[in-house]
This record gives sequence, C-alpha cells and structure tokens, in this order.
Amino acid sequence: QGYVKEAERYYRHVLQINRNNVDALCQLGTLLASQSAEGYNDEAETLLSTALSLRPDDISVLTNYANILQDKRKFSQAAKHFKRALDLQPQRSLLYSNYAALLWDKYQEEREQGREDK
Repeated sequence: QGYVKEAERYYRHVLQINRNNVDALCQLGTLLASQSAEGYNDEAETLLSTALSLRPDDISVLTNYANILQDKRKFSQAAKHFKRALDLQPQRSLLYSNYAALLWDKYQEEREQGREDK
C-alpha cells in the first residue's frame, strides 16, 4: 500500500505542475480505480474524462476510461469508447476482448433485471 500512496502522491505532484498532463491524468485515474473497493471511483472517472478531452484518439485513454465506465455499470458510455478505440485500431485483438467482456456484463445485468434481448 505504501508504494501505491507514493505513486499517487507523485502523480498528483505532476498534475500540480501541469494539470493537463494526460499521462498523469490517465495513470492516476487508473490507480484510483484499482484501489476502489468495487473498482470504481468518481475522481478516477473525472480524471479519465479530462484526459480524453485532451487526447480523444489515445487508445490507452479510451480503454482505461471505458473500463472505469464499465465498472460503474455505465455500459452505453463504455461501449462508445470501446467502439472508438476499435475504429482507431481494428487490428488490436485485446480491444475486441474488452468489448466482448462489456457486452457480457451488460447481458448479465439485463438478465438479472429480466430485460434480456430475445
């Protein structure tokens, strides 16, 4: 836990120097999301949203943001960002796997709520 807190402190320091540092925004957002009990964190979502506004075609930002949205059960928003990443790099098989996992999560949630597609 000590290393994580130290990393967080350094990312925050970078953002004090340059609040638009996309790499620090993305890394801090991912770090915070991974430390959250259920895998989501409002600050993480805000950080990744800011990073995306600064670098809208960055695959890493798109997928990290989509993963956070998926963890927060915001499936439609997450799908939009996964699809954008796939449009930009259709040869990356991991993106298809991530998108498939999103669809599976969405299906399971809808099934639990009695709304599955027929």
